[in-house]
Amino acid sequence: MTLYNRRHFGGTLMAGAALASGARAQTPAAAPAANSAAWDAVVAATKKEGKLVLYSGAATPKTLGPIMESYEKRYGIKIDLLFGRPSEIRERVRAEQAAGRVQADLTMDGPTLNQPGFIGSYVPHEDIPNARKLVAPFATDGMLMPVGIGRQTVLMNTRLVKPADEPKSWSDLLDPKWKGKIVIDDPRSPGSGSLVFDVLNEKFGPDYLRKLMLQEPVVSTDISVNERRVAQGEFAFFIPFRIQSVPNLRGLPVKAMIAKEGDVYIIMTLQRVKNASRPNAARLFMNHFLDGATQKHLLDTAYGSVTGESGAHLPPDLQAINNGKLLGASEPKGLDERRKAFSALFAK
Repeated sequence: MTLYNRRHFGGTLMAGAALASGARAQTPAAAPAANSAAWDAVVAATKKEGKLVLYSGAATPKTLGPIMESYEKRYGIKIDLLFGRPSEIRERVRAEQAAGRVQADLTMDGPTLNQPGFIGSYVPHEDIPNARKLVAPFATDGMLMPVGIGRQTVLMNTRLVKPADEPKSWSDLLDPKWKGKIVIDDPRSPGSGSLVFDVLNEKFGPDYLRKLMLQEPVVSTDISVNERRVAQGEFAFFIPFRIQSVPNLRGLPVKAMIAKEGDVYIIMTLQRVKNASRPNAARLFMNHFLDGATQKHLLDTAYGSVTGESGAHLPPDLQAINNGKLLGASEPKGLDERRKAFSALFAK
């Protein structure tokens, strides 16, 4: 895990000032007048707390940097960021709770957080004015606040896949001509592969996965390497492809599939840590993350907005993806049991 702070990012964030100026007109004014005094008190208490400690196992420092900088500029509050694998973040929070030495105020995570053993480390977020901006299918459960999404689809090599043969549906990947030409992220282990195949299993049934296995896909665990293997022509397709990787692959002979049924998506959430020292700073950061300017920044970095922000300003490839349908997200409850069931298909 790596610790970042404001000084680490200094001078590298070109979008930070724009976020700071744009966000000011986007936030507390959206709250009902009856709540304005209470929210002013949260802002005042945050300034007394003077700091925020954020642990992230989801969005990277590159994406979070400008958001942190705009928060710091707007409120004068320093943020320390600890970035690591989701499992590392969760175990660190649990260890801090057990030792009675809580350092984190807020964590950013994905869909597997809401499970026994994890959720007890967090507390309800209370009123967040900008939560009123959430659009269906995104909603808070009072504890986990959705703040962005990562779309997952299929990456294809445009030299190996002719325009007339480009898949337009998840079922198109079952065409016998693609046998042996697909690489997949290992669905037997926690990660993007298991989350995406969980949704495909739910939406299309286990028979779909059995037919996909007849395509003899190669199972691999390194997502970034698999993207390159497709770009180099070793495989025609990679499942699942993280849309936030699009900017890194521009100029290469690859493109993302836009399925008529929609993309699988992974929800990024913020949650307040139990017994944290700076609860007001945590709530204020949640609210800041749902600002219009912050949500637009997520679109710029190829994540999706949970408040319905327009992607009209995006490059054509990202705009087309952003306008695509959403197929579904993995349901955390019971995921481990379902993973064992459907991953048995990939045992060989």
